[in-house]
This record gives sequence, C-alpha cells and structure tokens, in this order.
Amino acid sequence: MEQKIYDGRIYSCNKIYVDLDSLEDVLRKDVVNRYNMLKSNKSHKTVELFTRDMKLPFILKNCNVDSIRYFIISNQDKNRGALENLVMENNNKLLGILGNYINRCLIYVKRYFGGKLPAGNVDTNIKKSINNLYDNVGKMIESKQFNSALDEIFIYIKKANEYFDNNQPWIQVDENRSENEQVLYNCIIIIANLSNLLEPFMPECCSKIRRFLDISIPKWEYIEETKIIKVNKLSPLFDWIDIDDIKDDIKKYNYNSLKGGIS
Repeated sequence: MEQKIYDGRIYSCNKIYVDLDSLEDVLRKDVVNRYNMLKSNKSHKTVELFTRDMKLPFILKNCNVDSIRYFIISNQDKNRGALENLVMENNNKLLGILGNYINRCLIYVKRYFGGKLPAGNVDTNIKKSINNLYDNVGKMIESKQFNSALDEIFIYIKKANEYFDNNQPWIQVDENRSENEQVLYNCIIIIANLSNLLEPFMPECCSKIRRFLDISIPKWEYIEETKIIKVNKLSPLFDWIDIDDIKDDIKKYNYNSLKGGIS
C-alpha cells in the first residue's frame, strides 16, 4: 500500500518514490542539489515523497528527519549496523555537540542580555577559519566526499565549544561585560554561518537556526550581522532518543537494521 511520508524535507526535487535501500542515493543527490542552489541563490523546490516500504514511516515516526539524513550521509559506504547506531549519533553528536553548542550560546544571550546583543567586530582568526570552512566543505561536496565534509564541520563545532568554555562567559559577564559581549558575538556569527554550511545536509535544523536569529535565506558565503542581534524564541534542534522507548516497535516491525531490508 502506497503511503505518503514527507513533503519537501528529505529531498528537494519533484515527486519521487523511495525505499530505505535507495534513500542513500537520493540523499547524496540532494546534498549536491542544495549546495548548488545555495551557490546560485536559488530557492528549493518542494517534493511529494511516497513509499511502499513500511520501514521508512517507522523510522520517521521515531527519529528526527535530519538525524536520518545526517546518519545516512555521514556513514556512506560504511556498514551502518543496527538502529541503535543512529540513536547513538543523534544523542552524542547532533544533540551533544551541535545542539549543545547552539543551545548554550543562545540561552546565555537570552538570560544575561535579554535576548539582544550589540554587534561587535568578529575576531579576524574566526572569520578566516569560517571562510576556510566554506572553501574546504564546498570542495568536499563537489567531489562527493560528504562524510569528510560533515567531519570537517563537526571538528569545527567542537573547537567552537572549546572557545566558549575557555572564555568562561559565566564569569566574564561580571568581570568584563564588553569583552563578554564580544565573545558571544563571535559565537553567534559562528552559529549563523553553520546554518549555511549545514544546510545541504540538515535543512530542517538550519531553518530553525535561521528563525532563532532572524536570518532570511541561506547562501554559500560568509555572513555577519552588523546590527543588534536579537535571539528569538528557542526550541530544541534535536531530542534525546531513548532506545528503550522504541524497542517494542523494533520487535513489532521485525526490524533492526538501517540497510539491507528486514532482518
């Protein structure tokens, strides 16, 4: 029985039929498609995505769509193994690294600055590193090294987390407020550019980030806010998945692998 499972959020072209085993090829094409659209400043097309494969609705029901996109794209040509591996990467990388960095920075601005931060002068080394990231990730996408591109971005996010920790803004806010504002401004510029860099891979997550910061449209180039930065209402980018909560469904669908059909 045919089942409609998603509109425009997994793949940005016309109506398409997929099953789980063909989803990797669909997503790899979509990454390139979205990247090229960003470079040419064109908007994405919508899609009607249908499936006759009951595994896909099950996964979509239990997992964030961008978690699925990330997991399949970043593990291309690898043995993905059990569904537990997707849960682990969602919890440890997407929630624990990306979500944690963005959440802690923006919550801090809302808590200590009322959600409004004066524009500053971006640290020249940070600006240079972001521009280098656009160049490196772009070349990797063009050569279809998608997992390497994501690794490069997540290494950078880890460094951004270290930058936040090393500057200890929770102490700095009382000792040197102007320097504290500058550190947070650098962090928000990093976040704004991550919404571009991750757009080909995780469009829903990036759309949320843009809403948080009132960024209009994504584009494949360095962006910098020169006016007061306003942080809007926040919501989680990713949710914690408890594998115990979905074990009954795994048994019900007799399903435990992300590739290779029903076990």
